[in-house]
Amino acid sequence: MINLYISNFFYRIYKILVLLGFKATNNILLSVRYKFKKYDENVIYFFHMHRSAGTSLNYFFLKINKTNKYKIIRFGHSIKPRNVNFSNKNKYIFNVRNPLDLLCSAFNQDKKKEINRISKYNIKFLSLNFLAENLSSNNYEMKRTAIKALGSLKSFNYRLSNFVNINYLIKKPPFHIFNYKDLNSDYQDFCKKISYKKKTKIRVVFKSLKTNNSNKIKLSKLAIKNLKKYLANDIKIFNYIIKNKKKINSL
Repeated sequence: MINLYISNFFYRIYKILVLLGFKATNNILLSVRYKFKKYDENVIYFFHMHRSAGTSLNYFFLKINKTNKYKIIRFGHSIKPRNVNFSNKNKYIFNVRNPLDLLCSAFNQDKKKEINRISKYNIKFLSLNFLAENLSSNNYEMKRTAIKALGSLKSFNYRLSNFVNINYLIKKPPFHIFNYKDLNSDYQDFCKKISYKKKTKIRVVFKSLKTNNSNKIKLSKLAIKNLKKYLANDIKIFNYIIKNKKKINSL
């Protein structure tokens, strides 16, 4: 009862701060909202990464919740492991996607608005490709503007390094990882791990997600090279996750 009171108290504070003009996705506000809320130890936290088939996973998690001893709770795109309460030693899971493919997919999802964002910096920025090519421009002003424009993209802010870092993963390993390209096999392994015996082949719900090859959205070699440079930390984290996924998922 006390825990419920504390949780409701901080939730009210969160709502007041949002009404006062603070962003609902601010890290401090998210911690105010979720850090004091406890869940039973059989609850698994699912951190839903953007444009990485999380909606598909959650659809099947809801089915699992009906009969399994574990109950899976989904946290939205902005919520990170450091924002929530692990005092009951809750397990956590998340989905991932190659950082470059993720950026391209997120950009395409809201292409018109994203182009409007970057064209405010330079009227010539009418595509992600042109913007990315100018990240290494010999023209200092053009390069500086391109870097600022890249940072303004909503899709750029969904990157993996904003979610977690390698040190956190080492200190607090996830219970299971779902890679976009291995979605079905990772899901089947997860079902075995939690003793969920109903065999179901998972599928991607949104067809628009299936742009997993960056070349399909017309990125030049220079654009890809530049974006990989600016996504270097994300790629490092992603490679660490993929390298250790088999070990983590088999535990």
